[in-house]
Amino acid sequence: MKAIEDKEPNKLRAKIYKLKYEQKKLEQAQEKLKSQKNNLEKIKNDRDNLKEQIESFKQNEQARREMLELQIKEQREKIRQKEEQLKLKKIQLVQMQEDYKKKINDLNTQYEEQIKKKESLEREMEAYKKQLKEIEEQYPRQIEDLKQQINETRKMTEEYEKRNEKLNEEIRVLKAKKGNQ
Repeated sequence: MKAIEDKEPNKLRAKIYKLKYEQKKLEQAQEKLKSQKNNLEKIKNDRDNLKEQIESFKQNEQARREMLELQIKEQREKIRQKEEQLKLKKIQLVQMQEDYKKKINDLNTQYEEQIKKKESLEREMEAYKKQLKEIEEQYPRQIEDLKQQINETRKMTEEYEKRNEKLNEEIRVLKAKKGNQ
């Protein structure tokens, strides 16, 4: 019986060792589980932090996008205003060009009229000179009266020539302005 008793404690010891071994494995598994739970908790915290960062980033990007859209809208409005101003300036330029063309045509017409008047006056002057000669030959006593008429005619001619020179100067100025445009 002793042999069986000796064997029994060995079996019990083996079972105790086996149970201690299983207990160590269980403790290791519990430690491993606890470590994995901690890691899982850390990952959840990291994930939550990432979600917060992503949400913050999205909000910042949305605010930035809205700001850029506002700037783009403002720039487009400025461009539209500049285009309107440019159209208005073009219309004004065309109108000014038409006005200057009309003024130049009017001045050219006036100039041509003055030239015709000058030529007419020169013909009249020649006619007066002929008449004067005839009168001097026919009526020597009226010479003095005729000289006065000639002087008046010369004054008129000088006035017309002065006017003609002024008109020529105005035409040159207008032509110069037109050339500068």
